[in-house]
Amino acid sequence: LLLGGAIAWVFYDRIRPNQTHHRKTWGLVADLMSLIFLTYAIVETTGITRPSFVGQSSGINGSMTQRFWSAFLTSSYVPLILPWIIGLASGQGLTARLLGIEMLTKYCAPAAYYVFLLHHPIGQYYYWATRLKAWDWWSHRKGFYWFSPYPMPTPWWEYFFVAAITTFVGYLMSQHVDPQLTRAVVRLRTMVCGSQHKAD
Repeated sequence: LLLGGAIAWVFYDRIRPNQTHHRKTWGLVADLMSLIFLTYAIVETTGITRPSFVGQSSGINGSMTQRFWSAFLTSSYVPLILPWIIGLASGQGLTARLLGIEMLTKYCAPAAYYVFLLHHPIGQYYYWATRLKAWDWWSHRKGFYWFSPYPMPTPWWEYFFVAAITTFVGYLMSQHVDPQLTRAVVRLRTMVCGSQHKAD
């Protein structure tokens, strides 16, 4: 992933998709990659499984097969994501326009990291509040440990409630809690280490 990011930066620096005469072409590339990602998501959610033959000839069990595919597919997305990011940088195409709307850039984007951090505990609290019983990783373990338990056992439409709650909490964290904590840490550092001027 790190190497892929470095390669993407080299290509971006040479191509400058937002300044080239081929901006519309790069926008089309981004839209095409978005269509590929959307198609894969639809195929994945309709119950079509990943190939089960991987590792069988070498005697690897089902858990190891799942672990292989989790790691392999995650890494295999990188070559597809790189042209997608470069295409988005052109600012052209339907995908760039959709991702550039004010609601996403002003409210959702600042909350993104907190959504990543908090989606699991918020999902646990949501399940407990709506079912009055726990849903946690030690009660719903996977056949192998890979960052999280099985998906939360709720109807698909409840995803939108949990996503909205998580995004709202993430936005509050990014706009109110994080700045206060950052200022407190800076003050504490100044008290302990002194100001930069005094250190010099």
